[in-house]
Amino acid sequence: MRTKQEFLNNAMEGYWEDVADRYKKYPWDRNAKLTRSGETALHIAVIERKEDIVKRLVELVYSVEAEMNPLVVANDRGNILTCASACSCPIR
Repeated sequence: MRTKQEFLNNAMEGYWEDVADRYKKYPWDRNAKLTRSGETALHIAVIERKEDIVKRLVELVYSVEAEMNPLVVANDRGNILTCASACSCPIR
């Protein structure tokens, strides 16, 4: 199994196919806090405005039970993805 550092590197370096594959293979990693401030791979995708990958990752986790759903996982500042998205993405 890959390490948390490899997961972070894939997200930070734009290897989104690898991130999506990990989301499929290891559902428990969807909530992995990868950065010092607690961002998940999905937070990183939102912050970097990777709309296609955000959509894909959200589709992969849509049916996850509420307590494990990364859409509601907050980083260490208490920000969930809607907050990160609002702060980093242009309004459409």
